[in-house]
Amino acid sequence: MFVYRLSARRQIHFRLNVPPVAAYLAREAGQGGHRRPPGAPLAPLRARPPPGGLGALRTEMVRSLLVARRLERFRLLGSDYLVTLDGSGHLALGDSPSAFTEGALTQTLADGRTLYYRMVLEAKLVTRSGLALSVEI
Repeated sequence: MFVYRLSARRQIHFRLNVPPVAAYLAREAGQGGHRRPPGAPLAPLRARPPPGGLGALRTEMVRSLLVARRLERFRLLGSDYLVTLDGSGHLALGDSPSAFTEGALTQTLADGRTLYYRMVLEAKLVTRSGLALSVEI
């Protein structure tokens, strides 16, 4: 509700019942069907976020914008979309060493703990107005 600046659950119900979003939320909450019932809680989603699930949701949301031709006026020179690679992000791996943290970058905190992280590249569809939408390739 905060993200959309909505004041009622009824309003968020209408926002979340867009087909790709509703199907994803119903599947992740363990509910049958493709639409969320009015007032269905999102707590089951917060309890166990699926690995890669939010990335798939993001990809489907951008895909639905492209299929609906909502981004046509943002094409570069009227024909192509501008996709850039952003290398400013990082993936935090936690503070316990494992096989996955071998060769990772480290940062030592004031309390003596060592954090492990890796730099990541992210593809973004960028418009001339400054809108940057994360996509996966």
